[in-house]
Amino acid sequence: MTIRSGGRHLSGTILQGRPLAEVQADLFRALAHPARIRVLESLVQGERSVSDLQPLVGIESSHLS
Repeated sequence: MTIRSGGRHLSGTILQGRPLAEVQADLFRALAHPARIRVLESLVQGERSVSDLQPLVGIESSHLS
């Protein structure tokens, strides 16, 4: 099974027979911490090393890696 979402194909193996909304809810739970959102916002601009991300995100580098 293939689902088209935003121009991308999501394989049935990714969904594992689960409703798309349930998979999306799991993703949102994983992103629930503000530091994770700041990491994603920083990475949208391009690749960055852990040492580049640390001052932007404000958490210890061991938690970023």
